[in-house]
Amino acid sequence: MTDLVSSHLAATGPTPRPRVSDEGLTLPAEVDATTDVLFDGRRVWSIAPFEFRPDSSGDRWVPWPRLLMPSLDGITTVTVMEHHNERVIFEEDHAFGAGTQRVRFEGPGGALRVIDKWGFIQRPFAHQSREIRDDLLNRAELILEILREECGLSAWIAFGSLLGAVRDGTMIGHDSDVDLAYLSSHEHPTDVAREMFHVSRTLQARGLSVSTRTGSFCAVSVPSEHGQATPIDVYACFYVGDTLYETASVGAPLPREAILPLGTVQFEGRTMPAPADTDALLEASYGPSWRVPDPAFAYDIPRAVKRRFNGWFIQSMKRRRYWDRLYGGMLGIDIPAEPSPFGAWVLPQLEPGAAVIDLGCGNGRDSLWFAEQGHPTTGLDFSPATLGRARKKAAAAGLPATFASVNLYDYRTTVTRAAIVARELPAPRTVYARFLLHQLERDGISNTWRFLDMTLRRGGRAFLEFRTHRDKERPHTYAGYRRFLDPDEICREIKAAGGSVVDRLEGSGLAPYQDEDPDICRLTVVWQR
Repeated sequence: MTDLVSSHLAATGPTPRPRVSDEGLTLPAEVDATTDVLFDGRRVWSIAPFEFRPDSSGDRWVPWPRLLMPSLDGITTVTVMEHHNERVIFEEDHAFGAGTQRVRFEGPGGALRVIDKWGFIQRPFAHQSREIRDDLLNRAELILEILREECGLSAWIAFGSLLGAVRDGTMIGHDSDVDLAYLSSHEHPTDVAREMFHVSRTLQARGLSVSTRTGSFCAVSVPSEHGQATPIDVYACFYVGDTLYETASVGAPLPREAILPLGTVQFEGRTMPAPADTDALLEASYGPSWRVPDPAFAYDIPRAVKRRFNGWFIQSMKRRRYWDRLYGGMLGIDIPAEPSPFGAWVLPQLEPGAAVIDLGCGNGRDSLWFAEQGHPTTGLDFSPATLGRARKKAAAAGLPATFASVNLYDYRTTVTRAAIVARELPAPRTVYARFLLHQLERDGISNTWRFLDMTLRRGGRAFLEFRTHRDKERPHTYAGYRRFLDPDEICREIKAAGGSVVDRLEGSGLAPYQDEDPDICRLTVVWQR
């Protein structure tokens, strides 16, 4: 095997960083192409080296993906190779943690899994049976027929599916879903969104399980034998002037003649609809090197395109995939079902029978518990999957708990939900937000203050719990997205938004979980009338 590292390390000093550690990999400076990482000969992840900053020697430190970390306990042979030619960069045995068994990155029933280019766990087509792939394609053909015959739309296989079809007529081995697209005749985003909602309703009326993700994107969920549903994504493409927009990633000048009239392409032995000029559309989508397979491909989205899509369509996908997978049990993390320590701390402070709004309710464990204690509770969250399960639990137990969606990254839906809650629940109200603020980015926190202003203006309190800046260096049980907030800064923001902090408690020992004892802050807040 070719080893590019030995001579490089000899030239850069006697104490180089190890190539493989429990925390990550070190890629030598010579590596600049997409790189595969294999455990015992099975690909688990692919890396785009340019996404990681080189150190003074040119080497790149690449941490393990957070969703892979829980599986890193045991022994494996780590192979790092270039994707396009399978040239081995280095290979060595490594013992992760204290485990003595071979590392297995598998799902239910031993299904092989990988980390995809978005950082999520997937089961790629290379590890799926012929029966699963045929069922997926049967559903895709049904959706194309519905779009054509019932919605009057010209639709085709798109993105990764079109790439595989044009390259060699098959599904891409490292891909994990089927992509479809249609060309809208509308140019105004509102009309595009209305059409997408009509598409979603039409597909649902035909018995398909549909989730509308944005005003230009919906997903049809197809059950599979390995327990994880496989999506068929349906995208609206549309023109504004001479620019074609497809998803929130691509806005490119492309003549309409490149799309219509549709042609055909062979895909897994089937004749499927395709754009008139497949090469032109694929180059607009993936760049001039689209013919070269790249499992680590990432869009370099122009800021203007990103801002337009965020303004045109609700930001309903921001981190939603992570939460859907977390509460769907796809990340291998056990979510507690018993009441939290924060809930137990808040309960004695509530007036008898007071209504509770559980903002960011997660799996609803505290919402259901407050309801059991006689408090009518409304649980609000971002993930439709977890809301559905919480509703079923409340109904089965006959509890006064309801659940609804809220997207704190979208101002319109935030104020709409706040207005509904303010109308339906009597004042004074209690807003309860456990471990919410540190999971939000800046725009989400700003919208949270607006939500509190609207729901507490006529009386009530908010109880907030979040990780502090001191928690950043402390051990954490699970990897995952989180920020670490300065309580002083949060208090200043609350004051600027019209609120007043009436109680503040900080430190560790308040919310221990397994081996973790986070440093947290608890705030009790009222809002000016």
